[in-house]
Amino acid sequence: WKIEYENQTCLIGVGIDIAHRKKAVDELRESEIYLRGILDSTTDGILAIDTNGKVISSNNRFKELWHIPEELMALKDDHALLTYVLGQLVDPEEFLRKVEDLYRSDRTDFDILQFKDGRIFERQYNPLVLNKNKVGKVWSFRDATERKKIEKKLHDSENKLRAFFRSTPDASALLGQHFEVLAFSNSANELAENTYGKGLNEGDIFMDLVFPEVRPVIAKFLSKALLGETNQGEFPIPNIKTGRSIWWRSVFMPAYDGDGNILGVVANSTNINELKRGEIKLRKQFEELQKTNQELDRFVYSVSHDLRAPLASVLGLINVAEMESPSPSFKNYLVLMRSSINRLDGFIKDILDYSRNSRMDVQLERINFHKLIGEIQNNFKLINGAERLKIDVVIEDAVIFYSDRKRIEILLNNLLSNSIKYQDFQKEASIVFIHIVVSAEKAWIKFSDNGIGIEKKHLDKIFDMFYRASENSKGSGLGLYIAKETIAKLGGTLKVESEFGLSTTFEMTMPNSIPKG
Repeated sequence: WKIEYENQTCLIGVGIDIAHRKKAVDELRESEIYLRGILDSTTDGILAIDTNGKVISSNNRFKELWHIPEELMALKDDHALLTYVLGQLVDPEEFLRKVEDLYRSDRTDFDILQFKDGRIFERQYNPLVLNKNKVGKVWSFRDATERKKIEKKLHDSENKLRAFFRSTPDASALLGQHFEVLAFSNSANELAENTYGKGLNEGDIFMDLVFPEVRPVIAKFLSKALLGETNQGEFPIPNIKTGRSIWWRSVFMPAYDGDGNILGVVANSTNINELKRGEIKLRKQFEELQKTNQELDRFVYSVSHDLRAPLASVLGLINVAEMESPSPSFKNYLVLMRSSINRLDGFIKDILDYSRNSRMDVQLERINFHKLIGEIQNNFKLINGAERLKIDVVIEDAVIFYSDRKRIEILLNNLLSNSIKYQDFQKEASIVFIHIVVSAEKAWIKFSDNGIGIEKKHLDKIFDMFYRASENSKGSGLGLYIAKETIAKLGGTLKVESEFGLSTTFEMTMPNSIPKG
């Protein structure tokens, strides 16, 4: 300023310190830059409008989501933007109605927008308040297309799973951590109605639906399932409609979420009433069968004893008759009678052996093969034709062997009896070779003879009951069948090889059943 002072012209200058103001402006500008950076970094599209419909601010994401051109954004006109975006929506009228309603309201609002191109947006509306005064409105938009697709797939899967769960024939229920009912099958609902007179509801406490007398047992099963253990039990559950109890088998297993955490328990019950009836029927039949077997055993032993005793008497009389110097023709009759009686006695003995093998348990004892083979040889000394038989025995038994002595005796008796019956009298000598090797695991027995052999067409049938491989067979057809059944009872194997007219070899194995402890 120019002034006159004491007849002199003076200039006055005023200096103002604006450093603080400049600093404040710089800080404000910096804050605006940060705010702009934050807005442009968010995944939501944001648009702020003042009360006059002018765009206050927006971020790049808003422009990208709505495909808005730069020149339209530059107008900063809310009405122009609204007109442009309406054409992208499936229901523009509804969107416009809500916008106009919200412009007149101070409330917040949330909505889902469906686009014609299949996109799905979540829209959030909030009034813009400054110093407690409404100065505009803020719209935020989020692209939820992929998430909504995933949610739909999960929802569809859940519905399918729920439909499957409900339609399963078993009475199934999904229980939460506190045993509240989360889901249940139609069969479970029917079971509840038949048992308690009312259906299930989600949220029911499972333990409240269980009869008091079995609650402690059920609680134990459920607690184990929550610890990751699957367990089961069988329960008779009364039916109030019929007044009768029905048996159910219930399985309690842990239910896991996608991360392997236990979220609850699956209780699955199956109606086993028919099975229980079958068990009772089978038990009754088994008891009756046991009784029948016992009676049959007594009958077999009684009949065999009553039959063998007279046969022994007849053989004794034949011996006496032979000592009386009978005529040649009468002596021939006595020989035929002895042969027939021996055949009948052998048949009765076979029946006894079969009966013992099929009904008696395995009796384990230490086996001395040297002694056993010697006893068997002595038993056959008086049999017609045994005098021609040369028996060669090799036993390697450095290891102690345990098995059922009586069954092994039956087995070897049958084989040696066949070697006598079916020896080849055209050969100079009849030879039987027995080779036994004992190990800690098993006994291996090879039994060979040079008899008449077995034709190949009979080999797969000789172990059948009552099968005779030769028209001239003198046996009952039970011997080899009993041998097969006997070794099966011991848990062993029996194989045969034969060359007709030359030889037959039986190869057997049976486990060494060494007593434990």
